[in-house]
Amino acid sequence: MKNISFALAALLTSAFLFPANAQVFTNATRLRGKNVCPTAPTNGQALVWNSTTGCWAPATPSGGSGASPAGSDGDVQVKAGAALAAAPMNCTGASCKIGSTAPTGLPSGSLAMEGASYMASGKVFVNASDTDPADYTAAKSGITVVNQAGDEVIRIWGTMPDASDAGGLPCGTYFNCMNLYIGWHAGFGQPANNTEAGYRNMGIGIQVLNAITSGFDNFGIGTQALYNLTEGSDNQAYGYQVLYSVTTGQRNTGNGNSALKEATGDSNTAMGAAAGQHVAAGSNNTFLGADADASGCGSCQNSAGIGANASVTVSNRMVFGDSNVTDVFLGSETALAKVHAGGGTATKLACWKSDGKTLGWATMTAGDISACN
Repeated sequence: MKNISFALAALLTSAFLFPANAQVFTNATRLRGKNVCPTAPTNGQALVWNSTTGCWAPATPSGGSGASPAGSDGDVQVKAGAALAAAPMNCTGASCKIGSTAPTGLPSGSLAMEGASYMASGKVFVNASDTDPADYTAAKSGITVVNQAGDEVIRIWGTMPDASDAGGLPCGTYFNCMNLYIGWHAGFGQPANNTEAGYRNMGIGIQVLNAITSGFDNFGIGTQALYNLTEGSDNQAYGYQVLYSVTTGQRNTGNGNSALKEATGDSNTAMGAAAGQHVAAGSNNTFLGADADASGCGSCQNSAGIGANASVTVSNRMVFGDSNVTDVFLGSETALAKVHAGGGTATKLACWKSDGKTLGWATMTAGDISACN
């Protein structure tokens, strides 16, 4: 109690004998031995040492107009026009942009990033500039996910940069328009300009349409489907390495892993795993069934193999099934349909001889078929 009374007495004596010290408790005029300027501060200002006036003066901290705590839970509100030293941010109204320029043409409440992309209302917007971008690049055309080494893991790229035509339809000049690529290196060869690039292509999977340039209306699903296609059009591939080799071919359709894998021609159709796998330069061929193929006839034209393992060896021929097939019925097994064929009064039909192993010929004349010889 004595110590407290002594300290209080000393304090009061100091204030009485040295009036300047009394101001310390009512109005701070000095800081670390330096005078505080008499100018009153405004909202957001802090005391900054001014060597010119030789006193602490109120001023706005350098690096922008400042940030002030607002809202609840410790939210920080960046004032309009403020710039953050590490990542510059420019705000106009309720929209902000991370980058060196102010946001323009953005919806209220959006956050934009340099490169004309922005986020708003829970969505990510790409090509979000006031005008359409001049070319097709990763920054302007989609989302690319990379690993820590910077290598691409997956891409989601879409293109629709061209203006509408007179009828209001999108992509008036078509080039580089309405493409969609999803997957690692999908659409990897797509040109960056809008004067020769393909349009209306879709690829989903790893390296689908990997080499595409000016081709259009192509659709691929599956790893390396349409892998080498560059200028071809109207091709459809479903499955692993389907239509893998085609470059400029048109109107091919393959469904099933490795179907039409070696095909480079036009208008081939294959349904089934490895169906038509060895057709190369041939065109207008049809294969239905797993492993239905053109054996040793990569350039076959206008041929068809129907049934699993059906094998075509020459052009302009149809083969039903393999050597395990014993009967072919048209209509039904009990009510048979008539077989008609052109080519004159007598037509030769390929058939298996009675041993089931040797290929022979039967002659059809006026609807009657001879024995297989």
